[in-house]
Amino acid sequence: MARASRRSDVTTLSLTVDGQALGATLAPAPPAPAITATASWATTGLGDGVHTLGASATDRAGNGQSANRTVIVDNTPPETAITGGPEGELGVTTATFTFAGFDSLTPAESLVFAWRLDGGTWSAFSAATSATLTSLSETTHVVEVVARDLAGNEDATPATRTFTVRLGPSITAVEPTSGPVGTFVTLTGAGFEPGATTVGFNGTPAIVRTVTATAITTTVPVGASTGPLIVATTRGTVSREFTVTRTRDFAFTAAPASVAVVAGTSASVALTVTGQLADLLTLETGALPAGVTASFAPPVATAVAGSVLTLTADAATPTGGHPIEIRATVRIDGSAVTRAASVTLDVRPPGQTVLVGQVRDRSDRPLGGVRILRGGPTLTTLGTSDAGGNLFIPLELSGAQVLLVDGSPLNTDTAFWPTVPLTVTITLGVVNTLGFVPRLEPMPAAKLIPIAPGQATVLTDAALPGFSMTIP
Repeated sequence: MARASRRSDVTTLSLTVDGQALGATLAPAPPAPAITATASWATTGLGDGVHTLGASATDRAGNGQSANRTVIVDNTPPETAITGGPEGELGVTTATFTFAGFDSLTPAESLVFAWRLDGGTWSAFSAATSATLTSLSETTHVVEVVARDLAGNEDATPATRTFTVRLGPSITAVEPTSGPVGTFVTLTGAGFEPGATTVGFNGTPAIVRTVTATAITTTVPVGASTGPLIVATTRGTVSREFTVTRTRDFAFTAAPASVAVVAGTSASVALTVTGQLADLLTLETGALPAGVTASFAPPVATAVAGSVLTLTADAATPTGGHPIEIRATVRIDGSAVTRAASVTLDVRPPGQTVLVGQVRDRSDRPLGGVRILRGGPTLTTLGTSDAGGNLFIPLELSGAQVLLVDGSPLNTDTAFWPTVPLTVTITLGVVNTLGFVPRLEPMPAAKLIPIAPGQATVLTDAALPGFSMTIP
């Protein structure tokens, strides 16, 4: 549209495109003081680029005037590309896609985009160059993106990306959640794959008895231990905690908690195994301090007899406390089971006056609670054996001493323990020993016969037919 006006009437008004006449309708018909020219210009067949529109007018006096305007014709839609995002299989329910566009006239940053999922409703056009899809179902999906330029041209062939959501396995329940080897276990969930599903108990493979997409049955395998119950498929893994209980178990203890030695001497530790085990347990210690040796008697332990650990220190052993770990191991339900106890070896400096030794029973087991008494008009308690049967008694006396190894603190209603006298020469500033290992044996109370002063008492023994003794 063009309009011309003059004080004298306008006689002509014409329109051109790129110098070519453009048919126009004039209103009112010339001559007239003002005329408007209207024309239609079909741009669809034109090439993209800049074009010039022109308008020329003359009046009755022959005076002429022209006006030009440039316009840009854009008939080519942009191209759209998806530049990022999943393709193929996806193991989650959220996906983010990025996209871009290319146009011959509109700058890339001025393009706008719309997208849709699985043929649904298109989003509103916006300048955003990414879209995040959430709550995707487990199936194949198609995302489409289209670009639009400043001229309103939309890409007629949207960019597409096809992907499939395949979720990994999931466990909703395990029944039961604990049990020994051989326990039948049922797992329910989703995403299990018949023929491509494995099960393991804390790394130990298990036999899969049955498997469907939503359920698995298996049994706790030999060698399994407490830890993650892992289900693996081609899509991934999932786990739940499972507690493997023992058909048998045991406890392992060491007593006393601390033993004292001086370089060149030994101390014993009583090792006890409790539990319904008929197996032999192997024994070992952890790292030992310099100069310390260890031995077990017997070298293996049982729940009946236990064992005794003897620790010996030499001159290379530093003074002070040294924690030592003791381990007992046995195979239960196909797995090695280890229990540990500990003892502190207290190495004392040389040059002190001490009495050391051991007190055992007839089975060579340590006897704790046995007193060492100094004889004389008044009995004096010098010390007591510990749970390992060890004697480590600091002394402030010297010379020949009459000592009593007194088992009476161990007496019960049915058994009495003897007292053994001995003479020991105590030397100051050195380690003194008993000279032998007293081995005490209890006497059944039923065999003890009271003797009344001034009265004759006849002694007999059923184990010795015909034997009798009269006192006095």
